[in-house]
Amino acid sequence: MRKVHSFCRWRCLVKVCFFFCVLVSLSPLIYRRVSIFSYNYKQQKRMPNFTCPSTRKTIAEDVLCLERKTFVKNFKNPCWLEKETHGVNSSYKNGVLRCLPYFHLFGVCKSGTTDLFSRLTQHPQILENLGDLHKETTFWSWGRYGKNGHPGHANVKETLYNFTQFFNAEKIGETQLLLEDMTEYSNVITGHADPMDFWDHSDWREIPQNDPTADVPTFITPHLVKHVQPNVKLILMLRQPAERLYSHYYHGKYGDSAKSFHNDVVKEIELLKNCTGNYSYRACLYGRNMTQKHHVPLTASLYYLHLQEWLEVFPLKQIFVFRNEDYQKDMKYTFQRLFQFLEVDTIPTKVFNSTLTIKRKYVTKRKVKEGSMLKETWDILDVFFKDWNKKLALLLNDDRYLWNDTPYMFKPAKKEKENKPEINRLQFSNKTELRTTMIKNTSLTKKDTSKTSLKQVKSNKNQPKASNERKVTAAEKRLSEQHSKDAKRATVKVTKLKTTLHHRQTTLPKPKKKVLKKDGIDQTKTVKTQTSMKKTKEKPRVNKKNGEITLRKAEEGKVKNTIAVLQEKGFLL
Repeated sequence: MRKVHSFCRWRCLVKVCFFFCVLVSLSPLIYRRVSIFSYNYKQQKRMPNFTCPSTRKTIAEDVLCLERKTFVKNFKNPCWLEKETHGVNSSYKNGVLRCLPYFHLFGVCKSGTTDLFSRLTQHPQILENLGDLHKETTFWSWGRYGKNGHPGHANVKETLYNFTQFFNAEKIGETQLLLEDMTEYSNVITGHADPMDFWDHSDWREIPQNDPTADVPTFITPHLVKHVQPNVKLILMLRQPAERLYSHYYHGKYGDSAKSFHNDVVKEIELLKNCTGNYSYRACLYGRNMTQKHHVPLTASLYYLHLQEWLEVFPLKQIFVFRNEDYQKDMKYTFQRLFQFLEVDTIPTKVFNSTLTIKRKYVTKRKVKEGSMLKETWDILDVFFKDWNKKLALLLNDDRYLWNDTPYMFKPAKKEKENKPEINRLQFSNKTELRTTMIKNTSLTKKDTSKTSLKQVKSNKNQPKASNERKVTAAEKRLSEQHSKDAKRATVKVTKLKTTLHHRQTTLPKPKKKVLKKDGIDQTKTVKTQTSMKKTKEKPRVNKKNGEITLRKAEEGKVKNTIAVLQEKGFLL
């Protein structure tokens, strides 16, 4: 009995140890899942209450107190019929059709959002909007606070009505499909790409429900979007933080060189460290307005902080998050997943392949010209973003967001091309004159970049004319050589003409004679055979008369003209 009890004890201990090891190995995964579910819980818990109408008036429209629209069921895109027409002609009896975007590409700046949106709109079911580059409306972050730059709308506080004008509701209403129950249905969707909405919440004090004296906001852009359109499809494209920051630096015209970028990065990190020593990161971003008063947009690359703000309102399953590096490597797979997320039909292979081969949109030319950032700057930013990337990878349950596969790549700065003087070719009658002018221009545009000593400079000052004469003589030599080559070609051409004429004279067959009788009188007529007729079409006719060769007038004229032209140019004596 004792042996049986000891065996059972050992067996229980083994089971407990095995279970403990499994828990330890699965603890990171469990923690990640719990953190994701906690955002859904916080979303319901943290969403604060507010009263309408709000007691405080600001320059921006009170979006949270607007009545939610009831969307028409036979439209995939969120649309509704508005009774107030505002003087707009409508084909609908109940009112004017208004539409909101079906999807929102909300980040991040300089991550390839322009290129992505232009390829997305190649799908027959996805329409572009009427904003900047047919993708940006800048409504949520800038337009509603009067900071947009649209033509005719500069410094104008836009309302939700102005926002709906960016989307072509008529085109969405035109495309109707018949379902099985013979009801009409529109499967066309539209969207917008405003990458600043992810990180720029600098005007949060203009939202009436916020306390302007507080350091941290209660309501920001995600809350407003959720109130207007709770089921919007959100798309987020992320890029290696340091590379994104470097590209944003040139795009926003914060500086113009890699050295200035290095100095501004060092200053910005010091300012952020001083602020976070006394306040939280969120208080520094919003309370101290670190997103606006900066030397370089460093805080826009803090993806974990900004994604937390959106996950407080929207669940993670409603956001399609991916990397720019994966998009560049396998564009086809990325678009297949995106089409599934947007719930649109698959497109034909020809159309799909054409979207993949479109030229890349909107490259920052200044960054390409200046080359890569300094290695020293890369090392500083790599250390700064390391902890933030770890938090992001833990939140998204994906180690790719550590960006270990994107090391520093040195790219040299591109030199500017020399502007050569343009030559009007119609001014010159001969090719020789054109060549002489081109040679002179090339000799003048060439610059001696080698560092000369003071003695060489003094000797060159004493003899300026000799150097110019040498260049001219070299050009003249080239022209004489070209002249002699042309003369040789002309003589070869004349000899070929003479040999062909002689060949035709000797090889042409004689015409056969045939006697025909008519009314008892013999009449001799020369009749050519079929073979001779074929040859006469291809070659000129040659007749022998008194021992001299007489060509046809057309051939004689051609030969004489060519010889006369060659003699005029001096190729023949």
